[in-house]
Amino acid sequence: MGGWRAAGSVAVWAAATALSAGLVWLGLQPVLRTAVPDRVEVESGAALRDAGDGAAALPTPSPPVPTGTTPSPATPTAAGTATTAVPRPSASPTTEPPVVRTSAPPATVDGWTLVSERDGSTSYLRQFEVPGGTATIRMTPGRVHLVSATPNPGYTMDTLQGQPDRLVVRFWTSSRIHTVDAIWWNDRPYAEVSDNA
Repeated sequence: MGGWRAAGSVAVWAAATALSAGLVWLGLQPVLRTAVPDRVEVESGAALRDAGDGAAALPTPSPPVPTGTTPSPATPTAAGTATTAVPRPSASPTTEPPVVRTSAPPATVDGWTLVSERDGSTSYLRQFEVPGGTATIRMTPGRVHLVSATPNPGYTMDTLQGQPDRLVVRFWTSSRIHTVDAIWWNDRPYAEVSDNA
């Protein structure tokens, strides 16, 4: 009888663990979607053949260009092109492997990755690695958002945001402070990293 009670306890624990893992996964989906700007589309060879010529079915990458800025060496550029893995002919026409399409690398401006939002607007995303930890910051015109911040062992992290267009992330110990100061300035994202011993 004690064995059934132990087995029941293990089953309840396993179900609770699976449920909590599923809830965490669902809760993290918006963050994960935001942090990974380029997606990989998988399509079957038959879908590409139905769409016409395989080369014509590829999207033409065109990096977004921020408005209201004058052209400079820091204007967005995209390196690389879209690629497609072409399936090999098989003996059976119904068992074709999927074709993987990847988009061009995202465009960058002064180290910030341009991200196209679902509403058609553009935001800027950048990860900062300092000796005290890692911070990922997203900016839109006039607003600065903290995506994530993880202090390294022995460091404590805090943020200061007195205005929506400026965010300061600090990683500190009793003897050192590493600061990421991000601000929407002059119609573009700007950040300074400092180390105070």
